[in-house]
Amino acid sequence: MQVDKIKRKAKIVMSNSKKLDANFFLSQHSESHSGCETVFDIVNSQNSFIPLEDDVTKDIIFISKDQLMIVELSVNEYVPRIDPNKARIQIEMVNNEKIDGYVFIDMPQIKSRVSDYFNIFHQFVCIYKDQSDLI
Repeated sequence: MQVDKIKRKAKIVMSNSKKLDANFFLSQHSESHSGCETVFDIVNSQNSFIPLEDDVTKDIIFISKDQLMIVELSVNEYVPRIDPNKARIQIEMVNNEKIDGYVFIDMPQIKSRVSDYFNIFHQFVCIYKDQSDLI
């Protein structure tokens, strides 16, 4: 039995700086929240490997999450519906690339610093840019 999946296009940068245009396969129902599964859900799942479709060759490949450095989504998918604190940030990656963007900090008042946001339990965080989201 085949399960219907939604394809979500992304640009991926691996830890070795290799770039890949690929499609994530998303479920129509998330296990952790209402609505469809998101790329953010997949990269923060318990699975060590992520199945992707190479956008050029259409081959199905499996990528180790340990090798992911950046996942860029061309459409802002994760902007919260509520208005939590918004903080502008700059991150320097291991390859010395700098990423400018912002994060929405929707956390308890006693843990509302940017450092608290980055120390939450997710392996990957979402950085918002004007025209895209970076995970």
